[in-house]
Amino acid sequence: MKHIIKIKKLWIDISFSIALLIPLVASLIIKDWSIYTSALSDFATQPRTAGLWPIYLVITAVGLWLNGSNMIENKYEGIKSHVLSYMLNISCTGLFLTALITDEFRIAHTIVAGIFFLVYCLFIFVYGFWQIKDKSLKEGGFSVITSFLLLLTTLLAIPFSGLALFEISYIAIIVLWNWSIRRKTPVAKATKIFNSIINRCRK
Repeated sequence: MKHIIKIKKLWIDISFSIALLIPLVASLIIKDWSIYTSALSDFATQPRTAGLWPIYLVITAVGLWLNGSNMIENKYEGIKSHVLSYMLNISCTGLFLTALITDEFRIAHTIVAGIFFLVYCLFIFVYGFWQIKDKSLKEGGFSVITSFLLLLTTLLAIPFSGLALFEISYIAIIVLWNWSIRRKTPVAKATKIFNSIINRCRK
């Protein structure tokens, strides 16, 4: 049992590191790729990254699901646990399906990607809202603020022709949130990291 727990923790840490690093590596491999005019889904159609991208999405989806399941199990039970589990399952399934449905099937790809982005944001909000109701104000407030910040990242798609800046910002924020909740990082420290990421995106 202890070995399984260690493997799960290792997978989560590796998957979150991969979630942040692979887009950077892929952008260096594809020379004409731009964070302002391209989308992360472009990597699925490029010969040099087409094999890597589905694996990246699957690893990230499984990591988010494992960590989310642990968080729910440690914090909630009953109807709250079921509701959060449904939202987590739906969102991670959406991300998993984006590994199978490339941007070549634009409508289907947009639907499953949209399910992930919207439902995972809702998952974080509901998680935080119930934490506030359970008197865990810091963790709950941090989660609610994170969900609103995720919604604000959609504004990054307005001034640019590509979605990459929005997608990278979204992924960075949810990874930071997961790491912060899992490792019980002080909210002030996590917020400082948050601000640093946003400032870099603006540059």
